[in-house]
Amino acid sequence: MGCDAHIFIGRLDWVASISVPRASVLKGGIMTRGFWIPLTFVGVGLAAAPVFGQGTAMSQTDAMQVANGIENKWMTSYNAGNAAGVVALFAPDGTFAATTGVLSGTQAIAGAVTARINAGWPKITTTVLQAHAVGDVAWLLGGYTYTGSGPNDGKQQSGNFAKVLTRDGADWRIRLLIGNAAPPKS
Repeated sequence: MGCDAHIFIGRLDWVASISVPRASVLKGGIMTRGFWIPLTFVGVGLAAAPVFGQGTAMSQTDAMQVANGIENKWMTSYNAGNAAGVVALFAPDGTFAATTGVLSGTQAIAGAVTARINAGWPKITTTVLQAHAVGDVAWLLGGYTYTGSGPNDGKQQSGNFAKVLTRDGADWRIRLLIGNAAPPKS
């Protein structure tokens, strides 16, 4: 099989599948290589159902442009130490399922971003691997790498993420972000 996992996002009248490239899949709560495990978002309706409309699929090029636009704003804000700028990318009721727990609301997410920066991880680079959109909902998969400073100088931490975006007027907002860390290299 050409991928390690599929993420299914759907309603009764349509189903979309995101294939995670052969890089890593979930094993024991940590992304790792070599095992195929289907990931099914049974409750994505909690994240995206209120805004699902009868929309048509966005072109692959346009979906990647939306995804890269969000990621560029994320990197610019994060790398400037601007937690408020990162939080502004979220919908007001956005959720961040991080390796440290599930965070809801702007105050909790801002606190987590600030804590990460203050812990010696002030720089991030993200890469969009895949993006798709239908109507006012887009979803993307990507990878990230934090670069350390101070006590973490010369170190890096990497992982993968999935985001569900919803259109808010002319802007796109993060409704759900799921991030995980790659296992430490031995």
